[in-house]
Amino acid sequence: MGGEPRKPTLIESMACGGLAAAFAVNFTHPIELVKTRMQASGGSVGGTVSAVMKNEGLLSFWKGLPFAYGRELSYTSIKLGACKLYFIMFVHMICTFFATEDSALYLYCNGYCCILYSCFILIYV
Repeated sequence: MGGEPRKPTLIESMACGGLAAAFAVNFTHPIELVKTRMQASGGSVGGTVSAVMKNEGLLSFWKGLPFAYGRELSYTSIKLGACKLYFIMFVHMICTFFATEDSALYLYCNGYCCILYSCFILIYV
């Protein structure tokens, strides 16, 4: 029971990101299916959901799920893993430009970069 917990490696981080996205797609895929059908038909949400249920059944909301898994396991894991790597490089570059690692300014800079990173993740990822 000593020290800090180990930080995940880049590969572990990418794997966790991909698996989290693949889990989330179980819930978002039916929404995407309804959205796509609404765009194609111009119908309403209720009309599209009832038409899919009536004509194709409940399980049809998850049609194409293996392809969504493939996209999330590849695309999202690389995107999240690379984003973390670039963030670490960016923070180190910016913070060492403005201050030494043992100064309070370095800590403030690091915190500011974390806030920017969080905003970037919320907007673009």
